[in-house]
Amino acid sequence: MPRATRDLSTWAHIAEIASGLAVFVTMVLLILQVRDNTEAIRVAARQKSARNGQDLFRLLAEDNGITELQVRQSNGDALSPSERLR
Repeated sequence: MPRATRDLSTWAHIAEIASGLAVFVTMVLLILQVRDNTEAIRVAARQKSARNGQDLFRLLAEDNGITELQVRQSNGDALSPSERLR
Protein backbone atom coordinates (compact mmCIF):
# COMPACT_ATOMS: atom_id res chain seq x y z
CA MET A 1 0.00 0.00 0.00
CA PRO A 2 1.47 3.38 -0.95
CA ARG A 3 2.39 5.76 1.84
CA ALA A 4 -0.11 8.46 0.73
CA THR A 5 -3.00 5.99 0.90
CA ARG A 6 -1.91 4.81 4.33
CA ASP A 7 -1.69 8.40 5.60
CA LEU A 8 -5.14 9.17 4.22
CA SER A 9 -6.55 6.03 5.82
CA THR A 10 -4.96 6.95 9.16
CA TRP A 11 -6.49 10.43 9.00
CA ALA A 12 -9.87 8.93 8.14
CA HIS A 13 -9.72 6.72 11.25
CA ILE A 14 -8.70 9.67 13.41
CA ALA A 15 -11.59 11.74 12.00
CA GLU A 16 -14.01 8.88 12.67
CA ILE A 17 -12.86 8.60 16.29
CA ALA A 18 -13.06 12.38 16.73
CA SER A 19 -16.59 12.50 15.32
CA GLY A 20 -17.65 9.69 17.64
CA LEU A 21 -16.26 11.58 20.62
CA ALA A 22 -18.02 14.74 19.48
CA VAL A 23 -21.34 12.89 19.32
CA PHE A 24 -20.76 11.44 22.79
CA VAL A 25 -19.91 14.84 24.30
CA THR A 26 -22.96 16.37 22.61
CA MET A 27 -25.22 13.68 24.06
CA VAL A 28 -23.83 14.19 27.56
CA LEU A 29 -24.37 17.96 27.32
CA LEU A 30 -27.90 17.43 26.02
CA ILE A 31 -28.71 15.10 28.91
CA LEU A 32 -27.42 17.68 31.40
CA GLN A 33 -29.48 20.46 29.81
CA VAL A 34 -32.65 18.37 29.82
CA ARG A 35 -32.12 17.51 33.48
CA ASP A 36 -31.59 21.17 34.42
CA ASN A 37 -34.63 22.23 32.41
CA THR A 38 -36.78 19.57 34.07
CA GLU A 39 -35.73 20.79 37.51
CA ALA A 40 -36.46 24.40 36.53
CA ILE A 41 -39.96 23.41 35.39
CA ARG A 42 -40.58 21.58 38.68
CA VAL A 43 -39.46 24.59 40.69
CA ALA A 44 -41.72 26.89 38.65
CA ALA A 45 -44.68 24.54 39.20
CA ARG A 46 -44.08 24.47 42.97
CA GLN A 47 -43.83 28.26 43.05
CA LYS A 48 -47.07 28.62 41.10
CA SER A 49 -48.83 26.19 43.42
CA ALA A 50 -47.64 28.11 46.47
CA ARG A 51 -48.70 31.40 44.87
CA ASN A 52 -52.18 30.01 44.15
CA GLY A 53 -52.52 28.95 47.80
CA GLN A 54 -51.43 32.39 48.93
CA ASP A 55 -53.99 34.00 46.64
CA LEU A 56 -56.75 31.87 48.16
CA PHE A 57 -55.74 32.73 51.72
CA ARG A 58 -55.44 36.41 50.80
CA LEU A 59 -58.94 36.33 49.31
CA LEU A 60 -60.31 34.70 52.44
CA ALA A 61 -58.52 37.22 54.66
CA GLU A 62 -59.69 40.25 52.66
CA ASP A 63 -63.36 39.32 52.22
CA ASN A 64 -65.27 38.32 55.35
CA GLY A 65 -68.27 37.22 53.28
CA ILE A 66 -66.22 34.61 51.45
CA THR A 67 -64.70 33.45 54.73
CA GLU A 68 -68.19 33.01 56.20
CA LEU A 69 -69.26 31.01 53.14
CA GLN A 70 -66.18 28.81 53.50
CA VAL A 71 -66.95 28.17 57.17
CA ARG A 72 -70.60 27.39 56.39
CA GLN A 73 -69.61 24.97 53.66
CA SER A 74 -67.06 23.29 55.97
CA ASN A 75 -69.79 22.84 58.56
CA GLY A 76 -72.02 21.13 56.00
CA ASP A 77 -74.54 23.98 55.73
CA ALA A 78 -76.43 24.22 52.45
CA LEU A 79 -75.39 27.09 50.22
CA SER A 80 -77.58 28.74 47.62
CA PRO A 81 -76.48 28.53 43.98
CA SER A 82 -75.28 32.14 44.04
CA GLU A 83 -73.32 31.51 47.25
CA ARG A 84 -71.66 28.45 45.71
CA LEU A 85 -70.76 30.46 42.64
CA ARG A 86 -69.25 33.22 44.76
